[in-house]
Amino acid sequence: MLILALLIVSIGKLGREQYRYYGNLAAREDYYTEGGEPEGVYLETAGARILGLKGKVSKDDLRSLFHGCKPDGTPLVQNANDPRRCPGHDAAFSSPKSVSIYWAVSSSDVRHVIQRCQHEAVTSAIRFFEQEAAFSRRGKAGCRMDPAKIIVTTHEHSTSRTGDCQLHTHAIILNIAIRPDGTTGSLESKPLYHHKMVLGAVYRAELAHLLQERLGLKIIRTGTSFELAGVPKDLCDHLSQRRQAIVSRLTEKNQQTAAAAAVAAIETRHAKDTVPPRSVLFKQWQETAAQFGLTPDKASRLLHQIQPSNDPRHAAQTVDHAIGTIAARFSAFDRRSLFRESLYAAVEHGLSPDIIGTTIDRRLQHGTDIFKAEDSGRDQDYTTADALSRRRQIAQSIRKLSSPAFRPLSRRAVDAAIGHHSKPRDPILEEFKYHIGQLIRAASGGKKTYRIDRDCIARRAQRTVNDTHIAAVKDITRSRTRIATITQGASNDRYLVLSCCREAWQRAGYNVIGVSLSNAGVKRLYQETGIETMSLKRLELMMHPTAKFQIRYHLRQLWRAAREKPTFALEPLKITKDTVLVVDGTERLSFQQMADLTRDVAKQGGRLVLAGDGPKGHETPIFTAFSSICNEVARLKTQEPSPASMTQAPRSKSTQDLHPTQETSRSMEHGR
Repeated sequence: MLILALLIVSIGKLGREQYRYYGNLAAREDYYTEGGEPEGVYLETAGARILGLKGKVSKDDLRSLFHGCKPDGTPLVQNANDPRRCPGHDAAFSSPKSVSIYWAVSSSDVRHVIQRCQHEAVTSAIRFFEQEAAFSRRGKAGCRMDPAKIIVTTHEHSTSRTGDCQLHTHAIILNIAIRPDGTTGSLESKPLYHHKMVLGAVYRAELAHLLQERLGLKIIRTGTSFELAGVPKDLCDHLSQRRQAIVSRLTEKNQQTAAAAAVAAIETRHAKDTVPPRSVLFKQWQETAAQFGLTPDKASRLLHQIQPSNDPRHAAQTVDHAIGTIAARFSAFDRRSLFRESLYAAVEHGLSPDIIGTTIDRRLQHGTDIFKAEDSGRDQDYTTADALSRRRQIAQSIRKLSSPAFRPLSRRAVDAAIGHHSKPRDPILEEFKYHIGQLIRAASGGKKTYRIDRDCIARRAQRTVNDTHIAAVKDITRSRTRIATITQGASNDRYLVLSCCREAWQRAGYNVIGVSLSNAGVKRLYQETGIETMSLKRLELMMHPTAKFQIRYHLRQLWRAAREKPTFALEPLKITKDTVLVVDGTERLSFQQMADLTRDVAKQGGRLVLAGDGPKGHETPIFTAFSSICNEVARLKTQEPSPASMTQAPRSKSTQDLHPTQETSRSMEHGR
């Protein structure tokens, strides 16, 4: 899903001579029979209207605009024609693969409708950016930010770099801005990248809305995007060679993050050759689709399956659900985050971004369960009563866990663990130890075994601790409190610290249990640190077994007994004073998950270590459960007075009494 979202909307900085790429692909006038792509056109933005730019854009026009001039050569910015200036940014909007395939196999009339829907969806996203986040700096050292109107050219392309059908549009956002007083200058680029995710959400929601409204196509939501019902998934996979190349590169590197996907996309990118005539491409794609059962005749039967609806009642339900989703994970959010989350769900109902935006404004102004988060440092932040209640529950548990009731480990155990990681180990010996460990796990009958990852073992064997690692290990293992957080450093550093701590705890006789949200995370935490790990879902079931879980567990034990294997009684897991619970990836835990986890550990007497990435990027709302805990733990270490938000309940639309002091709140905010 991560890679899918990356490919649907991408933004990149343009080079001075990159106009040639778009101009050369559109070199032929009759692209349908002669090849190439259609000529670019000026998008109908306020900036284009002010400068009188409309219709098709030629290669010469694009060159002038790239150089900071009007098509007639008149300079528009101070550094026009400077070879060092950035000409603009390429925002590529790619339709979902099933939409591209349906476009390729449909009749010419339907194709034209889909192309028009694509263009209008891109226009909607760009206009949103122009209205909400387009600015131009001016004044001494650019200290003032003025709202700006922008100039954008769009270039419709039909193929991916591997030649698969992929209807997408390059929106060239030029580095030229028109200010309210009519002067022109450069466009501030940071807000464009900050709004990347919401721009993609606007584009997808508008595209889904138009496809339902004009063609009656059935939409199926897939995470933050959507696909068309009736287009075979196997066909989508077959015509997704570009995506497969990125997935393969990520698999080779054993990486899953958005940053890694962006790097993989660049590493696997090949220059696009001359595009064949669309008449030839359509024939090829239709032959391929027919092999998977999708013919033009079958495609036509997918039309007008549903009645389009832009019902305000559905919009209200969608926004309410989005508020619940955000409030479960964040204690405060802004309108942009709520708008984006609502648009993700809007595609399923064919709701337009306009009606979602109107519904959100009405909800924020008149909702009785939404409050202004006045102490967050920003006027546009909101919170809910449920979010505040969960936050108070967590704070109470953290205060219990922060009381000095834990017995510090002996210096001997800690020094021995650090000494073991102070110099490289023999990878062959480490492999042998790993095999022995897996044999012991298999013999025990109740533990899952993992295939050996020699790269991981070799990497672990070469890792050695430095002064920063040693200080972190001592701080965690020698502390008398029952809670610790690990946020700094790369994941490899975090795993090295946890590996040292695990060895020290086990030398002192503690039982160490690891927890991760996903099965992949379970495997990684175990292989990187040697900590016996389970999923969060399994931990919850082991601590609070449901009736269904108990029945399934006993059935498994009966099956083991029938095969004369040892059986195990079901005893609820307790995080006692002799147990250390290590949770990895805690930045993804919801407030409810964190509230339940901290409550159980605080009640049962165990120790809790939370490891995860700190806030980063600009699309994540502030006040995650993990960041709240990190700040609360740091505050309790300095023995600051307890914040009001942890003890008081909401009394009005304002939450000034409900949150921590402004200084504490600002330290918790994301990206500041």
